[in-house]
Amino acid sequence: MKFSIKNYFTFLIKYIKHKLLWIILLAFILSGSIIIKLINPQIIGFIIDSAVNGQDVQVLFKAALLFIATSLFNQLLIICATSIGQNIAWYATNTLRLDLIEHCLRLDMSFYKAHTKGEIIEKIDGDSTELFNFFSNLIINMFNNIFLILGVIALLFYQSIVEKY
Repeated sequence: MKFSIKNYFTFLIKYIKHKLLWIILLAFILSGSIIIKLINPQIIGFIIDSAVNGQDVQVLFKAALLFIATSLFNQLLIICATSIGQNIAWYATNTLRLDLIEHCLRLDMSFYKAHTKGEIIEKIDGDSTELFNFFSNLIINMFNNIFLILGVIALLFYQSIVEKY
């Protein structure tokens, strides 16, 4: 059986469509985390440049406090994103488990004679758990890192233009 990307997205949307508001909230939280990850190196650069240029210690202290505050806020955002992401993933995989159980209950006795009870349970629960790990970790980290890379490229492009003029 051959599946296209459209089939995979249709499959994914079927199981997460009821959590759309949570997904939007997750996207905002991850966007905030990416912005902080892009700002923090700028703050460190400011601290280093200010220290080299002999700035007042008070300015360095305030910049250091700003760096610490943004880092702590970023950790809070990461905790929230992990919690929301796992909530969405658990909902999706539990819904998938229900669909798999309904499908298995509709099968005829030849299926149950060919497979042991443990094998069926392992397929329903074990494979669903693997999908949970995929949904909650890989997809979120992949999109987060892609947007972080795009942000770094945009920031470097902006800085190269500023330094040119």
